[in-house]
Amino acid sequence: MHSSLTLRAPGSCSDAGESSSRETGRAAGTSPRRAAERGRAALARRTAGSAALLTWLALAAGPSLAAPLGPLAGVQDSAPAGTELVYGWPTRGLGAVLGALPSDTEPADLPPPPSPASGDPDKLPWRAWGSALERATARSSESTQARAELAQLALERGADSDAWAHLEPLRNSPALLCALVPRLLPGAPAGMGAVTGGLPPALPAGVSLRPALPPASGDPVPDGWLEPRSASLTGLVIGEATVRMSVELRLDGVNVQFDHLSGAPIEFSCRLPCPQGFGRGSEYADWNRQEELGAAHPVRLSAAAPEWRLWLRFTPERRSLPAKPPARLSVQALEAGLEFVTSQGQDALGLAELAGELERLLGLPVTLSDVTAPWTTGPGARPITIDLLSPTGNGPKLLALVSLVERHLLPALPDAAAQTFRPDPSDESASDDPLPRDDAQR
Repeated sequence: MHSSLTLRAPGSCSDAGESSSRETGRAAGTSPRRAAERGRAALARRTAGSAALLTWLALAAGPSLAAPLGPLAGVQDSAPAGTELVYGWPTRGLGAVLGALPSDTEPADLPPPPSPASGDPDKLPWRAWGSALERATARSSESTQARAELAQLALERGADSDAWAHLEPLRNSPALLCALVPRLLPGAPAGMGAVTGGLPPALPAGVSLRPALPPASGDPVPDGWLEPRSASLTGLVIGEATVRMSVELRLDGVNVQFDHLSGAPIEFSCRLPCPQGFGRGSEYADWNRQEELGAAHPVRLSAAAPEWRLWLRFTPERRSLPAKPPARLSVQALEAGLEFVTSQGQDALGLAELAGELERLLGLPVTLSDVTAPWTTGPGARPITIDLLSPTGNGPKLLALVSLVERHLLPALPDAAAQTFRPDPSDESASDDPLPRDDAQR
């Protein structure tokens, strides 16, 4: 029997259902009571289907028809004025330590990293790096402060993993952690400082942010693998606007999102972080591909356009040898030294200054050679040659070398199992915070 969908008044639907049931009962030879029960059941099914259809039509038609159904659950148009400034860190590893920082902790007085002696903004302050690394290896009262300085310098060169590694020994130094937190998220420029509890101050309009990737959990991860994680900051004041910011490391890229919560329209810029060991494949700002990789991309937020996303799709770095970076300096390097091979007159990264610091710290010869210089041989082992002829490929090589030197000179960090604080059951004041054991640091 052919049927069509018709919207009727409740009375007419009931009458139609009763009539249909009587006709069906007569045709099938069933009792009128049984036919009436079947008709009422069919009517209930049609009524439920009609209600679902009306709901779908109201949602598809737009606000004018959807309004009587009420607001969608979990959707908030805007945050109320005076939104509280709150961090959202991972619940394991250093994220748990940062999340448990006392709100009344005053940040330490940590000066910003110095500028390069040459005044070139593209060069890194290698002398300041060498001085901090030397003090960090001395195991003196200055070693903790030196670790904080090394963390700042690692953030300056975009080595987030190195920065988090330097923060590991600062777990029991909340004042230094509070001073460094705004540099990590939202990535405030050096010299902006921090307020009580490690919260960032109000930032000016047009500020350029350089957030770090969120901290890892501390669990061992195979070489070349990534651990997805995210961190957020709600209530950040930039200019006259209040925004929410989140940084998420995914398996295929990095997503940085800004949401306008309240206040006036605002414009600023942000540089996407990139995990060490990976290259920048492509970058997007508000779904538009950007030509320049690694630059600070514009961010524009307002009540009319409350969302802005930055996206980085990274790629594994190409290596000339099918081997992972060494965990320590080789015997050949320790015996014969290092040799930087560059083009004539090329010193865009301050290689002469870096070579001098490496020579002083490692106690081995580190030389600069021109690619046009004749090849010479002599007795003994040849130095490790580092090819720095490519203007675009020099940065990752130097970052890997600096990380290798830091791991070689600094005391080894305790393993992940030793980083978990196990309280004494008899001590009622013991905490479950993931702080390192004292014996694990010796």
